[in-house]
Amino acid sequence: MQPTPHPLVHAAQRLWGWLMSSHTSPHTGNNPTERFIESMKTTASARFAASVRLRYKSKAYFITSTIFSLGLILIALLQLTGIPLKFNNQVLTAMTAFLAVSVLVYSVTAGTAHHEVRAEQLNECGDRIKKLVRSIEREYNAGGNQLASDKQAVYEHEYHLIITDTEPHHRNDFRRTLLDMKGPAGVTGLVRLIELTQYYFLRFIEHIPHLALLSIEIVFMSDMLGYSAMLKPLLNAPI
Repeated sequence: MQPTPHPLVHAAQRLWGWLMSSHTSPHTGNNPTERFIESMKTTASARFAASVRLRYKSKAYFITSTIFSLGLILIALLQLTGIPLKFNNQVLTAMTAFLAVSVLVYSVTAGTAHHEVRAEQLNECGDRIKKLVRSIEREYNAGGNQLASDKQAVYEHEYHLIITDTEPHHRNDFRRTLLDMKGPAGVTGLVRLIELTQYYFLRFIEHIPHLALLSIEIVFMSDMLGYSAMLKPLLNAPI
């Protein structure tokens, strides 16, 4: 008979397990059918996460293109009003051309990427997987927590057809699903912090081009109106 560990030792072991997420188990099912159901639920959640990611990307393209268009219109209107601007006409013309090309590039890129269509397809894929899961669970429960191997093979084939009908989700989409998991499958402590940091870092990287271009436009507008002078050395313009 093993001696009972001291309460402090037991508490330290639990704390260490929480920090290192050593209790996490990707599969908590008791048999192949339950593990198959868990795998399908995870995939469905990842497809939903991918759908949300693509919708945000579509909005980012739309917002960036809209702000570029507004900047283009603002420069033209200010030139017509005769308000003194801090850049000469050559610089303003160059910036106008840059914004016009940027709007065109963003519009073409967004149009060819089909973010909204792909997002809808991934969302539909997740719904189809959830519907399949409900069908399997009904039959599994009706059979006394049992499912014939030949019947499971049919469901596995149907599941394979569903997931191959659309584009796969990204690793970061699965990371989002992992972070949303609760119970034995959820991550905790330092492991959760690392996964959370990686998730938001990769999401931020996706938007760096938009943020960089918008920052350039905002700084240019600020310099043009005389509120700042950050681009003066680069453009060699009188401020």
